[in-house]
Amino acid sequence: MAGPQGEPFSRLSRRRVLQGLAAAGFVTTGGLVTLRASAQTPRLVSAVRRSDGNYAVVALDTTGALVWEFPLPHRGHSVTPSPNGQVIAAFPRRPGQTVWLLSARSGELIRSVDAGPNRQMNGHGVFSDDGRHLYVTETVFGAITSGEVTVYDLDTGSAVRRFASGGLDPHQCVWCGDHLVVAHGGYIEFQDKAQPKVLDPTRPPNLAWLNAGTGAVMRRDQLDDPQLSIRHLAADRDGVFAGFQHDDGPASSAPLLGYATPEAPLAAVPAGEALWSRFKGYVGSVAIAAGHDEVVATSPKGGVLGVWGRQDVQLRELREISDVCGAGATDDGWIATTGFGVIAGEATAVQRADYAFDNHLAVI
Repeated sequence: MAGPQGEPFSRLSRRRVLQGLAAAGFVTTGGLVTLRASAQTPRLVSAVRRSDGNYAVVALDTTGALVWEFPLPHRGHSVTPSPNGQVIAAFPRRPGQTVWLLSARSGELIRSVDAGPNRQMNGHGVFSDDGRHLYVTETVFGAITSGEVTVYDLDTGSAVRRFASGGLDPHQCVWCGDHLVVAHGGYIEFQDKAQPKVLDPTRPPNLAWLNAGTGAVMRRDQLDDPQLSIRHLAADRDGVFAGFQHDDGPASSAPLLGYATPEAPLAAVPAGEALWSRFKGYVGSVAIAAGHDEVVATSPKGGVLGVWGRQDVQLRELREISDVCGAGATDDGWIATTGFGVIAGEATAVQRADYAFDNHLAVI
């Protein structure tokens, strides 16, 4: 990634970077960019494929109008806002090596964070409460492939801690109270995709509850069906909703959404085989619309979006939306994006953007 006049960003002095950001209306705290109180931030952020076939992260308003665009060298996957909503962590599609930290206001690059040799980033991570550290799920290659969480110091971009993620093939991670909760897919992956990934019967998928301070695994939740790969999560302080992928693919009618709390282990949400068969074996995103007491799960393979009650976990609606995957929540309820550039909302008119949205959506 190049800076002004083609100078490599890594060689720019910290002073030059901060001076430039200050001139653009930013203030800095401890090396991270924050925004002035009057700054306007975009609402929807996602990794996308552009119409010319290249990749980017974009910020749009809810009508689909472009606020900013940051080009990516390859396909992205998820985006995560910092606790104050002023910094965006843009994660690569696995096998990835770099996370880009972007200004939520302008899309400018603040810093990039690299994984290092013999490991890959798995497309997801979360900020610490103070926004100074980023917890990233990674796969480590060696004599035995394993899962880890790496903690990056965002002032320096360096890895300051690493600990076992609690399983194989860690994917999305979320905070639930003081727990760091990690979804594990249970697949053995091979470096540089030298072979197709396969489920490891000795290390089945699980939902791991970690003490982020010590790295200790407090609990592992496993499902009865070892072919249900646990992938995507949404959480509040009371519990975690988990979306699954079945190894049988579109032929599966197994439950694809589960719920766990700090006190109760993961259990599948009952909805019947007829419903789950519509999801074609895959949930691509899960989101909680807290203000509307709703949980949303999407399936791009099935072209459906399901809405459940947050408290009673009863199905409220199943909506057909072709290639729908990204999901989030606004004050008006759930909002979702598709690979065809559609922005659909619970209470808003369908909008279209000139982008193919990737798997995940952040609302800030």
